[in-house]
Amino acid sequence: MSDEGALLAVAVEAARMAGRMLRERARHGAEEVSAKSTPTDLVSDADHASERSIRELLASRRPADGFVGEEGGSTEGASGLSWVVDPLDGTVNFLFGIPQWCVSVAVVDEQGTLAGAVYDPNREELFTARRDGRAWYAACVVLATTRADVNGLAKRHLGASKISFASMDAATEASAMEFGGITPIGLPADWPILIDEAVVAADRVVIGSGLRRSKIGLPGAALAELPNAVVLPGLGRATP
Repeated sequence: MSDEGALLAVAVEAARMAGRMLRERARHGAEEVSAKSTPTDLVSDADHASERSIRELLASRRPADGFVGEEGGSTEGASGLSWVVDPLDGTVNFLFGIPQWCVSVAVVDEQGTLAGAVYDPNREELFTARRDGRAWYAACVVLATTRADVNGLAKRHLGASKISFASMDAATEASAMEFGGITPIGLPADWPILIDEAVVAADRVVIGSGLRRSKIGLPGAALAELPNAVVLPGLGRATP
């Protein structure tokens, strides 16, 4: 995985983590609020909680990097990289129960932005970018009786401008598995794994083992515990 790919994976992890925490807080309503530059420029406890959680995650993943937070938390790093974070973009909407807000996480060097992610947890939409603009991989896991909604739900969730199925040669080389045996278990760490809720609900599913000549049987719910796994309701669509 390239450096930018690794950085993007961290940005996505941080944005998703904070976004889900904020979505849960939004369900409970009341937040302590104060004004910043003007009476309408508000900041809430939710903003601060989100920034703290992102900062803690980044400190564990990238301890040598700097940090610049929207709510005033900033530190210099030794790596030449800094993370720029808006922990809750759309505070007023959040406070009034309007589901139009997001979390933004980016990493910059002296030349500008290297990689970044914007996550909207209300719509489960993720928008990403990286300086090198190279292709990256994701896995979709659906029941054999359905087809993955790759160009709809998966594309929106990944924030991809273009999405397509990998060729046999590309898939086997990138996954280091045999074609016909590719499995979500053991995929590279930067691959998002999108799983349909019907898979997770199944008592038992059969998946590849990495080798074409064998399979693995396990409870569907076990797949939801894989690193980078996200359960997406509606990912598996009925076949015509």
